[in-house]
Amino acid sequence: MKFVVAETVEEWHEAFDLAAQVFTLHSAMEDYTDKKAKLWFEDPTHALNNLILAKTDTQKIVGLVRFIPRTFRGPDRTFSSVGFSSVCIAPALRGKGYSLPLMRFSIETADNRGFDFSFLIARKKLDHFYTKFGFWGVSSYNRVFVTSAPCIDGEVAIKFHPADPGCLSQFDQAYRKSYASTLGWMERDKRHWRFLLTVAQNLGMRFLSVVRDGNVIGYAVLNDHEVCEIALLDETEFQAVVNALNATFYDDAHKISCLVSAEHMLVGALSDQDLSINYRECPWGGHMVRLLRGTSMQSEDPSYADTLKWLGARSISRPTGNGGKLLPAFNFSLIDEI
Repeated sequence: MKFVVAETVEEWHEAFDLAAQVFTLHSAMEDYTDKKAKLWFEDPTHALNNLILAKTDTQKIVGLVRFIPRTFRGPDRTFSSVGFSSVCIAPALRGKGYSLPLMRFSIETADNRGFDFSFLIARKKLDHFYTKFGFWGVSSYNRVFVTSAPCIDGEVAIKFHPADPGCLSQFDQAYRKSYASTLGWMERDKRHWRFLLTVAQNLGMRFLSVVRDGNVIGYAVLNDHEVCEIALLDETEFQAVVNALNATFYDDAHKISCLVSAEHMLVGALSDQDLSINYRECPWGGHMVRLLRGTSMQSEDPSYADTLKWLGARSISRPTGNGGKLLPAFNFSLIDEI
């Protein structure tokens, strides 16, 4: 068995066929293979060198790890990261120890490319597996429950329309403003925003423009009964938008669940309202990270290295014992899941 970086388009397609075969067994999604193909081949970071392969002596691909480079942001730092996705070994070869050298080679390759950290999203059945390689859970799965009220006259003017690709610059401005104080938001150029529209469609989410008086003031991404992501250009609009969401999509439910952290602009904007914040921790699974050597880890700037150490030690939101204050939570958005 040998472990290599992909070099040909044919290898990509063979690897995709293996991943589709393996993960179709774990998905109830209709047209799973077609939707997975869009996620693979329309991702803006799609490139030959972002695929790690396990190959037999006859060159047959029997395992893989797909790299998904992303740039994460904190309140005052930028982190170069790489997602590990579609990690799998062909079913007939499982239990023979091949996943261990595949993961080690992938980590070594990511190290050599200078990323600050790697991240992945582990299925529950793989709890404790990735901890063998230095990964640990960082997401605190925040939910902010916002009390809504019936719309008043001015709020009736707020409308929701299917996201228009022509409004991506407004979405990006709202996203940067609303998530600026959170830890773990991602840089998104226009190609990435267009890709997220595809992701939302694949996952059956509603990606909506928020419009007042004909002007786009932000966006919201809805998944069943939860708001997965919400961003507005003006923080004073949050209560009105929550009320309008409630009236339009949630049958006037008393509270709306938003999957955002306590540092999101919505929480500050509604601090005088009835809010509750729930979180849970999973250090051995779920959303996980692993620090890499990376160029910044070797930087002479001590504050940058200290920030990475802080990320590793304090990224899970938890009571500090000091007045019950919450530490910043690493905030993966559902629509960014890989």
